[in-house]
Amino acid sequence: MADAVKTADELKKAMIDLRFDRKDKIEVLRWILASPMGRKFIWWRLSESQIFSSTIGPHHEMCFREGKRTLGLQLLDLIQGDEPCRKLFNQMQDERIRKEQEK
Repeated sequence: MADAVKTADELKKAMIDLRFDRKDKIEVLRWILASPMGRKFIWWRLSESQIFSSTIGPHHEMCFREGKRTLGLQLLDLIQGDEPCRKLFNQMQDERIRKEQEK
């Protein structure tokens, strides 16, 4: 038990060290959005979350849709809150538009 936390201060420090904060999330998003496959994945994730769709329906379905939508909105908030991510998001939109026009 040499690795056990002994005091409240040590526990607090351990929790801070493990935290995945907004800065870390944005750094990961930049990395993901930097590749074509990453942009494709993020587009899929945002589409699946139906952030621009209505969640109205039977109570159990509405709760499920709101949960998915909340995750999508959190992701979109991270993207829109960072200039490099916004630029990559715009690139992702342009790629999707071109792909749709090719059909």
